[in-house]
Amino acid sequence: MGDCLHNKGTNSAPDLAKVDCSSADAEFKILGKFKDTSDDSKCDTVAKTEVSYIQSGGDDHNVVLCLGAVSK
Repeated sequence: MGDCLHNKGTNSAPDLAKVDCSSADAEFKILGKFKDTSDDSKCDTVAKTEVSYIQSGGDDHNVVLCLGAVSK
C-alpha cells in the first residue's frame, strides 16, 4: 500500500500503471488492498477511498484495490 498509480486507459476500461508518487502522472494512491476477493464494498471501510479497482486473474487471484486521490 502507499504506491501511486496512473490510469493509462479509461474509467470504463482502466489500465493502471505504478508511478512515483511525486510524478505529475500520479492520479491515485493505494489506500487498501484485499486479496482473494472481488467484493469492492470492502473499500467502504477504508478512509478517503474515492474509487475501487478489481483485478481479476481467475477464481483464486482476485484483488480489490481501494484508491484515493494523490495530494499534490
